[in-house]
Amino acid sequence: MERLRGVLRGVLGWDSRAYRFGAELLNLVSLIRIEGLATTRTLLHLRSASPGGSARAINFARLAYPFFIRPGTKDVTVAINNFVREEYGAVIHVLQPRLLVDGGAYIGDTSAYFLSRYPSLRSIALEPMEDNLKIARRNLALYGDRVELLSMALTADGARVHMSGVETGARVSDSGCVEVPSTTIAQILSSLPEGRIDILKLDIEGAEGPIFAQQPEAWLPYVDSIIVETHGPAITTTVLDALDRNGWIAERHRNLYFCCPTV
Repeated sequence: MERLRGVLRGVLGWDSRAYRFGAELLNLVSLIRIEGLATTRTLLHLRSASPGGSARAINFARLAYPFFIRPGTKDVTVAINNFVREEYGAVIHVLQPRLLVDGGAYIGDTSAYFLSRYPSLRSIALEPMEDNLKIARRNLALYGDRVELLSMALTADGARVHMSGVETGARVSDSGCVEVPSTTIAQILSSLPEGRIDILKLDIEGAEGPIFAQQPEAWLPYVDSIIVETHGPAITTTVLDALDRNGWIAERHRNLYFCCPTV
């Protein structure tokens, strides 16, 4: 399906009406094939519903436990991308990962996917926004002590930060009215008995720029692979240049870069 989608994107252009229609149709076909018609109907209903109301538990085929989805939010799109299209599983550089650091955990989707895929994996998941954190707690509770869910942001300096935005658009912003604590990759590493991170996932709405701009060589040697979504051309250049200087390579899949050391 992803290969067909790539062909359509190349022929029609990613921003064309025809491509958007075709991509949505491919999403629907994949959803029905993997999750079944009943689950597909439920997800489509949740996506089109008005915001508010109770979250609905969905039994996704690729997850070990039910996953809660909030009506009228980006949750359905995130779930389809992660659990049906396996966006974060497109390229795996570590065959049997033991520790995931999930920066920008949102509602626990990436952690739930990897914890289900790798039964021996542990996750340290960071989510600073309380509304997302409440659902993440429900979604990750059944994984027990394999998950440490932290109510904080991931930043370059570990200072308290202000957040603005909602759902997947929440970000560090000087104009934000929500103040939260943060931590750094180096601080997380110092707390680990093994002193290594197998998979570092970063979807932190622009905060990845300062993290890679400020001495990434201090922590990159202790990370085996990185999955990062960059937000804007300038940040992409900062991230990729920092990786290249430190002997890493990056492979792009959709909006994500899958990165690993060359040796």
